[in-house]
Amino acid sequence: MQISIQEDFGGIGMGHHRADLVQRLDHVLERLNRGLEYLKQHNPEFEEHHLVEMKSTYQKLRETLLDVDADAERMQMRTRTRIRK
Repeated sequence: MQISIQEDFGGIGMGHHRADLVQRLDHVLERLNRGLEYLKQHNPEFEEHHLVEMKSTYQKLRETLLDVDADAERMQMRTRTRIRK
């Protein structure tokens, strides 16, 4: 997924898609942060190791997306600087 984010969501024109995905990842992380008992209400087989693994995975995806966004911002700034010259 991290490679897909880097390849599919990179570039200047993908900013709105990145913002949407960050918002969705934040929503998932908020639900995971409600804790194990909350999650067990929806899936009684959900265990602590699932929670830890999922939180880690979604946080890594979010961080990758923010890195891609920062790269796109830097690219956009370089493009603007070149155009002004």
